[in-house]
Amino acid sequence: MVPTAVPRPPAHLRVVDPAKARAGAARRRRTGAPESPLALKRRARRINAVLAEAYPYAVAELDFRSPYELLVATVLSAQTTDVRVNATTPRLFAACPTPRALAEADEAEIQEIIRPLGFYRAKTRAIRNLAQKIVDDHDGEVPGRLEDLVTLPGVGRKTANVVLGNAFGIPGITVDTHFGRLARRFGWTAEEDPVKVERDVAALFDPRDWTDLSQRLVYHGRRICHSRRPACGVCPVADLCPSYGEGPTDTAQAAALLKYEFAPGREELLELFLAGRSRAQLQADGWPLSSGRQLRMEDREPWRIGQIDENYRRSAVLILFGALDDLPSRAAEHAEGVGRDLDVLLVQRAATLRSHPGQVAFPGGRLDPEDGDLHEVLSVPGGEVSAAHVRAAVREAEEETGLDPHGVEVLGALAPVPLPVSNHLVTPVLGWWRDVSPVDVVDHAESSLVFRVPVLDLIDPANRHTATVTRGRQTYRSPAFTVPVPGTASTVTVWGFTGVLLDRVLTALGWAVPWDTGRDLPAPLVPRAHDPPRRLPVASPPPGPERPRLAEQLSAARRRRGLSVRALAASCRLPASTIQGWLSGAHLPGPALREEFTALLDALGLTDERPAELWWEDVNRSRTPVRPDSTPYVGLRSYRPEDETHFFGRTAEVAVLGERVVRLVDAGGPRILAVVGASGAGKSSLLGAGLLGRLRAEGGPLHGWSAVATTPGLDPVRRLEDAVAATPDLLVVDQLEELWTGAREAEEPGRFLDRLAAASRDRVVVVGLRADFFGTASRHAELRTALERPVLLGALTREQLERIVVGPAEAVGARVSPDLVGVILRDVAPRGTEAGVGLLPMLSQAMLGTWEHARTRELTVADYHAAGGITEAVERRAEEVHARLGPREREVARAVFLRLVRVVGTGTSATVVRTPVLREELPEGGAAVVEEFARARLLTIDRDEIQLSHEALLDHWSRLSRWIEDSRRDLYVRQQLQRATQMWLANDRDPLALIPLGQLASFRDWTGDPRQQALLSSAEREYLAESERHYEDALERQKRSAREIERRGHVALVLLALAVCAAVVAGALGVRAERFQTVAETARDEALSRQTALEASRIRGESPNLASQLSLAAYRMAPTREGTSALIDATAVNAPERWLGPDGASRLAALDDGSVVARAAGDGLLSVWRDSDRLAENREDLAVVDGAPGLSDVDLLAVDGRVLAAVGGLGHVSLWDVTGAPARRLAGLDVGAGTPVNAVVLSPDGRQLLAGGRGEVLRWSIEDPGAPAPLPALALGEDADVLALAAAPDGTVYAGGTSGEITRYATDGARAQRLDPVPTGRVVRALDLADDGARLAAGLSARELRLYDVEGERVSRSGTLTDFGSWISDVSFTPDGEAVVAASFDQNAYVHRLSDLARIDSLPTAARVTSALRVGERVLTTSQDGTTRAWDRRGPVIHRQGEPVYQLSVDRQHTVLSAVGVGPDVVSLFDLSGEDPRPLPSPEAPPGETLWYAGAVAPDASLVAGGTEDGDVLVWPLDGGRPEEPERAAAIEAGITGADVTTDAGTIAAWSEVGSEIALLRRGPEAPLRRVATIPVPGTEAARFDADSTLFAAADDTNGVELWDVSDPAAPRRAAGLALDSVATSIAFSPVADLLAVGTEAGRVRLWDVADPSDPHPVGETSDALSSVKGLQFSADGTLLAGASGDKFVWMWTVGAADLDVYAALSASGDRMNDVRFVGDRLVATGDDGVVRSWLVRAEDAVEAVCANRGDPITEDEWRRHVTGAPYRDLC
Repeated sequence: MVPTAVPRPPAHLRVVDPAKARAGAARRRRTGAPESPLALKRRARRINAVLAEAYPYAVAELDFRSPYELLVATVLSAQTTDVRVNATTPRLFAACPTPRALAEADEAEIQEIIRPLGFYRAKTRAIRNLAQKIVDDHDGEVPGRLEDLVTLPGVGRKTANVVLGNAFGIPGITVDTHFGRLARRFGWTAEEDPVKVERDVAALFDPRDWTDLSQRLVYHGRRICHSRRPACGVCPVADLCPSYGEGPTDTAQAAALLKYEFAPGREELLELFLAGRSRAQLQADGWPLSSGRQLRMEDREPWRIGQIDENYRRSAVLILFGALDDLPSRAAEHAEGVGRDLDVLLVQRAATLRSHPGQVAFPGGRLDPEDGDLHEVLSVPGGEVSAAHVRAAVREAEEETGLDPHGVEVLGALAPVPLPVSNHLVTPVLGWWRDVSPVDVVDHAESSLVFRVPVLDLIDPANRHTATVTRGRQTYRSPAFTVPVPGTASTVTVWGFTGVLLDRVLTALGWAVPWDTGRDLPAPLVPRAHDPPRRLPVASPPPGPERPRLAEQLSAARRRRGLSVRALAASCRLPASTIQGWLSGAHLPGPALREEFTALLDALGLTDERPAELWWEDVNRSRTPVRPDSTPYVGLRSYRPEDETHFFGRTAEVAVLGERVVRLVDAGGPRILAVVGASGAGKSSLLGAGLLGRLRAEGGPLHGWSAVATTPGLDPVRRLEDAVAATPDLLVVDQLEELWTGAREAEEPGRFLDRLAAASRDRVVVVGLRADFFGTASRHAELRTALERPVLLGALTREQLERIVVGPAEAVGARVSPDLVGVILRDVAPRGTEAGVGLLPMLSQAMLGTWEHARTRELTVADYHAAGGITEAVERRAEEVHARLGPREREVARAVFLRLVRVVGTGTSATVVRTPVLREELPEGGAAVVEEFARARLLTIDRDEIQLSHEALLDHWSRLSRWIEDSRRDLYVRQQLQRATQMWLANDRDPLALIPLGQLASFRDWTGDPRQQALLSSAEREYLAESERHYEDALERQKRSAREIERRGHVALVLLALAVCAAVVAGALGVRAERFQTVAETARDEALSRQTALEASRIRGESPNLASQLSLAAYRMAPTREGTSALIDATAVNAPERWLGPDGASRLAALDDGSVVARAAGDGLLSVWRDSDRLAENREDLAVVDGAPGLSDVDLLAVDGRVLAAVGGLGHVSLWDVTGAPARRLAGLDVGAGTPVNAVVLSPDGRQLLAGGRGEVLRWSIEDPGAPAPLPALALGEDADVLALAAAPDGTVYAGGTSGEITRYATDGARAQRLDPVPTGRVVRALDLADDGARLAAGLSARELRLYDVEGERVSRSGTLTDFGSWISDVSFTPDGEAVVAASFDQNAYVHRLSDLARIDSLPTAARVTSALRVGERVLTTSQDGTTRAWDRRGPVIHRQGEPVYQLSVDRQHTVLSAVGVGPDVVSLFDLSGEDPRPLPSPEAPPGETLWYAGAVAPDASLVAGGTEDGDVLVWPLDGGRPEEPERAAAIEAGITGADVTTDAGTIAAWSEVGSEIALLRRGPEAPLRRVATIPVPGTEAARFDADSTLFAAADDTNGVELWDVSDPAAPRRAAGLALDSVATSIAFSPVADLLAVGTEAGRVRLWDVADPSDPHPVGETSDALSSVKGLQFSADGTLLAGASGDKFVWMWTVGAADLDVYAALSASGDRMNDVRFVGDRLVATGDDGVVRSWLVRAEDAVEAVCANRGDPITEDEWRRHVTGAPYRDLC
């Protein structure tokens, strides 16, 4: 008898001791001991980590190649198996490859295909309805958002998350039956509802793990954790599962339950899965599986790379070249000089790995979410590369090899390469090892060897062959390299994917030499078992400073335990990169990670050796100062010259300082310049990094100057003498206030300043002075002159603060997340206050802590909070200073800080705020204590006032909070005493202001406490002493007669005394307490201006007229930058003229020619305009009915030479002759007092007046308008209100209302025939007919406007508009029949083009729009607020399209404008010669050619130049602005993305952002277009000719601009090069001066003097823009420069002799801006919103425009609501 084999679990599964599993389950099920949230999260993540090891190949088991296929397959998988679905869908998708094909497919055919799946009829209907919805709502593309997917038929959250996670890479949790069952068994949730299960589980895991977690739980549920009998005895998470024991716990019994590849007898299949084989590959090898997810393999070069599916993952590898180390190549030299001195970094994977064991690879790995947005790019020497791929490649290299990432310079990236075996798309990142750092294996569980191979060894033909691998019937081949391992006798073979990459790189670089490709050798699939070869000492980082001993101990413990870095990271709940940093010594845990560090010690078993506290002491001892070359933040110290590249936020001040220093060189007398600012304002940093660093750097105005910096110190004169002895050109004396704070002799400051003045006669002297010593210093005569015009450091703007936060990180290639920027800006200005001027050091300290805690190259909110933020920086710093004080000084510190706060309010509403205190009011000994805290930047000293640097001290310095709480009542008493003292001093110490006798005893009791005495100033103590002396005799008598009274501790008596004191003073002297705070009127007006400008911007979208008036108000208050910007922005928005009226709905009517317009209002007035272009002109108001509800509708008709108006309201219809003024009432018609008349209409033939009543349409014959005759009513058949009417020229009447249909009648006089109704299913609120009656528009209450074609009696639906936010209240066709205007209750009116139903305008108001129509060149609207508005039909918008516009160009006379952008017409032309711009025919490419993104109008408007995708230049001659047939000439080998034309239109330059050269072409009257020269400038994004066409500037892709002399276009000559700090993105020449402006990717704009093109020099710059400056142009007179920026602003600067000052920052567009052009008195700009709009340039013109178009001025009520702190005024 053959014995039966005992089933065993797969060998790779984690083995769990049954006893341990039982104990864990019992512990977790025990009542009364619930698991803590933290413990639950840790256990859940541990389960996920174990399942990841059990199912490393877990993927979606449905086959798909696109989101559409996965979505349909998922819907079909209901009530069947994935195997059956995978067997069925290939035939289905072959027949229906797209949603449209499926929606249109024959239903019977689909049923036959999916019959094997069961329920085939229902499933056919389901997937066809699904496909139809995708076609109807999403243009045939599966949407990529959860909220859109769940609206599809049959798609719930589960299916949506499957598609998002697997087809779009968007994390999601898929709660199917397996997932829900396992989540409950694991104790992650008790919920049954899938949505609630998803919510509970999502809270336990990082979102990046959600999709993989879903796959793993499904795999586990199908293979082990079955619903009825889970295989508990072989479960790898048995000890983590509270449900252990629900199934068999015996190993053999449980193993027999395993399914799929885990099933007994399928071990070989499992091994193939674990080796990385996909199901598709296994099927190709003959395994009986359903078709896999991999696409067909195909040949690539001679090597089989293959393809990946649509569900691929992104990864990156680092191909790092470096200078050859001291381990030479063993190869002979095969190519002269090729790669002779280079090597490349490689890693050998550990032999124990299941995937690719022992193979050699480049360091790299998968992209993580922390690597950032895939669309973010970095500019590197090789062009723009994906920042996320760079971060991933460098991060993984650091984790695997321990290299220092700061020494890697990224050169570029190769095209992504598919890696089918793991379904990755791999981007190779090329790098240069600029600063070589030691490398070695970091994690021996993942890598066995890290080594560098000389390039000569790689290209040696003797080392090359073809590696072959045979799997099943398929043989795979790849290039291979067998190379020696430096420092050993071993060799390794590089083959497979890495071999293919290496072969490609070497070939592309031209380094490869011929080798024998026919030399086939088997690939080393299984490496020999041997220890990793020993490295030479040079390659291994030694202990010591490079690698702290603590790191060595941690690494040794990890190796002893055999734990991988990722396993440790999972146990500590930290990223692997953080653990790797601790193990390598690159960084150490901060205090916020002490708990996680202890968890690491536990995992390594180190807490068994000694307590965790001792290990933490080792951490503190191992800390070393942060290296200045790698850390961009300096903490509490000031910035030094060597920190210049990290110094941000004071650009303007640095420029001013440099200009003032240069000016002093030629000045007579003492040449002293003072920099003055409050404590903590950044004076030392400005002098150090700004003056001594940036201004003296190469290219700076002080380059080449020698300089010495000093401070007075303890021996000021000696220090000064030493500094002067060095004979510097520039002497800097910082902290000049030390002369007085530390002087030992009274004469010492005078001697020092005399010597300083003498020294300044031979050099420039710059001193830094704290503002509170300004008066003291100015007493010195020669220093006084310098202080008359100091460089003042004031408060920082939000923009400057943002640069201080973001700039240093960006300077070292890191990034600060936008969310963190917002948090920091809120932290530095809490409670809506202004940012404190003394806050900079604390901000820098907080950023330093954030940098140290950052886990990636992006600083996040989590890092900031882990470091404690500004608040913890305050607490720590304050406690450090307090600890240094002696016992007496600590009491004084308490008194000082309590004087710096005051209590506002009483009772529970009382709050504590900071308050300034004069230096003379400090308690005794307070000055020394203040110095200590000011030096720590916790107090700010500004002139004679001391103040808390920040309110964070009140909230976050716990000691101060306790002081305040303990002394709250005493603070209130002291405030009353302070007020009384001030009154006494203000009244010349009048005795009547002293404390009354009856209350003085209580004061003495209170002030007898030494702590209260310490709170008093010298003036307050004098006040008390004088009160005692004045009443000494009386007080003595009072004491003798009232000793029995106990007075001590009666604080209430103290308060009473102060109240009596105030009453006595007020009554006897008639004075009141004066306010001790004054605000300069200029500062107040500027603040009001900024505030009002902000309010104007806020409401611009809903009330453009009011916003324009508020903008004008802001400018009138003060012409601040914000006020000017808001005013000019108002001219770029279609702001209507307005006429205010009483609240209530109004209706409009107009004749087609616009000669007469009428409005019927809710107050009973009928207003008529005749031949008027303004609402305020030519208006006649007629009182038709008295008061509410007034009139509800009006209609106009011109007939027989006169104009009739019909009006209706509740119980009212009347007919008027409004031909001329005054209007005449012709007739009042009887409709019944209670009849609601909501609509009236006059038939086009002038024969009928119709009015909508209840359930019927009333009619009158008006052939005699003076005597209308009733006609039979048209019944609607039910008791419903008629809300809308329309009448056709043929007599057909249309009526709509609450009946849910449009009723139709054919009428002819008294006769009427009812026609078939038009069903709507909704309330019809508005109707209109085109003039010819052929089109009908119906506005419905369902946020829908329907359009119908009318042919005789047949009405057919022709279109639907649904992009409304509420009901449609009115609808009208435009007189030209090209558009339809709709009014909506969503507070907007809309204009849609009828040809394609595209929205072409949106007109916002502040209330529901009740009526809208177009009259001539205007659109009129009325709203529920009673306001009538008249909008310019075109407004400031020249062109509007739905896609981005990138370039603008205009001729010299401003007659033709071109706009280049995405869309059917790549180049659009506009005629600007008339009053309004009008479109011209677009240039077209010759047949077979594709236009590319370039267009330039010649300065003389004779032609337009553009280009093709193939690199040809096209030139279209213009005839009256209309393009003729183009000329063509070959130019460059890339698509043309830019062009420019010389003044004479004879020379054309063409370039490409991805090209390597610029082509110069010539064109003449007789000569054809031809290329005459090329200029070698790669990657050009911007280039321009100067005004006289002799100089050409072109940006390259290496942060430079090339200047070329093109006097002879056929022989261009390089004149000079300009070096920039980032890639140049825009260029402009001044038309009137030898100035060149260059805008950069970093947002900087720099001016260069190019009078001598061979010697250009910078003359000014600005960094106002926060993103790339994409377009630049000077105004015609050269006084203004405009720039379009990616920060969504259009910037205008005034151009000075050596600077650029912001004139306006314009934000009306609200999207990224791409280009600008000055056109007459306007500025035209465009951007990603596809709108070409214009602004008036001059503020004076904008004032005139706003006043001319405002209509009714801003009301007092509007002023009160939107303007605070300023009296109402007329603005025009």
